[in-house]
Amino acid sequence: MDVASLEEWIAERTDLQPDLQPEVQPGLQVADGVAPINELRPDLIPDEACQQIEKGLAPYTTQEANRIEKNYKALMRKLEYDLKAGKVVESSKVVETVSEEYARVRTKLLAMAAEKAPSLHRCKTVAEVQDRLTTLVTRVLEELTADGDPATG
Repeated sequence: MDVASLEEWIAERTDLQPDLQPEVQPGLQVADGVAPINELRPDLIPDEACQQIEKGLAPYTTQEANRIEKNYKALMRKLEYDLKAGKVVESSKVVETVSEEYARVRTKLLAMAAEKAPSLHRCKTVAEVQDRLTTLVTRVLEELTADGDPATG
């Protein structure tokens, strides 16, 4: 290609005006009929996701992505507030507390048999044994309930 003739042709063109094109913000547009990236390939790694976005297969427009990000941040702030206010707790703490309570119940119930066997041995009838066992189990469970009651300490 002859550069001189190209420059001459450009100079002669009066209908060409340089830099009149507005600067366009490159926004990610969803291609028509294309599913979001995570639906296309759920196993997609970040580098491959970037390549998909560069091809115009982004799941959201820039405005939609910004809206989603703002909503996510607002929900995270609400969750942090609820955690600090004590309205919600981490599930691992709940599991730990329940496990401790179950261990206490198990220990108390197992200890009951050794502690109360002599008094049960003195019972003459099945009804007496049943009555005494019901009383003992009820007493142990009431003690456990009182131990776990935050109002009583």
